[in-house]
Amino acid sequence: MLDLNADQIERLIELASQKSFFDYLSLFLQTLVPLGALLFGYSTLKTHARRITAEKLIEKDIDRLYQSVDHFFEYADKINLFFSLQLTKINKRHQGKPVEESLDAKLTTTSDLVYANIANVRKASFILSSLGKPEIAKKLDNFRDETIQIRKSIFNSLDSLGAYPTTSQIETLIDYISTEKERASKLRDECLFDLSKISNELKKPFQ
Repeated sequence: MLDLNADQIERLIELASQKSFFDYLSLFLQTLVPLGALLFGYSTLKTHARRITAEKLIEKDIDRLYQSVDHFFEYADKINLFFSLQLTKINKRHQGKPVEESLDAKLTTTSDLVYANIANVRKASFILSSLGKPEIAKKLDNFRDETIQIRKSIFNSLDSLGAYPTTSQIETLIDYISTEKERASKLRDECLFDLSKISNELKKPFQ
């Protein structure tokens, strides 16, 4: 065995307890790897959370858009049926055919439903405005106003016919309703086309 004095033994212990630069570097690198993984995981999780939040907001907007479409179509469907029933009834009178009570009853019910669903167009346009589409909301309001005016004009024309209208009067009214019904259908289709464009815009992030 080597004979070591007390000073030499103390020096050996001191050297054994000291860490070199490379020892510290190795320790640092060992710590850096899990720390980097932790930071990467946090960043990924945060990005994922943001994406999920954005998707939920988009889904909510899509649901609201569908509500708007439903509200609008409730009115558009009823007003179109009203025009069709009026044409059927007036054509029967023009042809000298009896008007069934069921037709009169259905026409009355449909007219009431048209009036009741006017508020739905307001709801639809309000939703569109809140989605940042005021120009399309205005188109829906215009469709509502135009069709309300047509309906009012039909009632006024029917009142002016009297009990024994002439053939010319009936034909004029038939032409008027047919023309306005077609115009209203075009306005409705334009609105529905614009609504479908909004739907495509909202769904784009998912595609």
